[in-house]
Amino acid sequence: MNSGTGCLSEYSYLVKKVVFPVEILPVIKLISCLFVHIIFTAIMMALFLCYGRLPMVSWIQIIYYMAAGAVYSLAFVYFTCSINVFFKDMAQIVGICLQFGMWLAPIMWSPTMFPGAPAWLEQLLKINPIYYLVTGFRDSMLTGDFFWERPMLSLYFWAVTIILFLAGLKVFKRLRPHLSDVL
Repeated sequence: MNSGTGCLSEYSYLVKKVVFPVEILPVIKLISCLFVHIIFTAIMMALFLCYGRLPMVSWIQIIYYMAAGAVYSLAFVYFTCSINVFFKDMAQIVGICLQFGMWLAPIMWSPTMFPGAPAWLEQLLKINPIYYLVTGFRDSMLTGDFFWERPMLSLYFWAVTIILFLAGLKVFKRLRPHLSDVL
């Protein structure tokens, strides 16, 4: 998300070309970051095997969660990269929000670490769509739970992602004619 925000400014020489489809720049940036993610996931799986964890069938759904994360990131990046051309501080705002969001999502912690927490707190944390991805990766690797065991959370994630994707694409399409003028 962070590197995709600045992709139009980074490849401004391509944006200025009349015949170049600018819409693919965020996709290209996403695919390049996805390769790194795949390598780190393979390292994680190798470490699991080295520590004696046998592979589970649920490890296959890592592919689903990678795809879901890619679609969510692309939806987010379409919005932020088009705004970043006009508002240069957008990249710093995205970086701050991602840093803050990392601590709100259960990346460095697990909801089970706080047994005395009120029930409404977990419901509040589930509003963040990243919660779905993080718990999905954790469930795939550790507990063996499948994504269809949480149907409401899946529906919520995809509804938010589709709305964000359509909104981001609309903003991108509206600002596209002005991108080459500003860059």
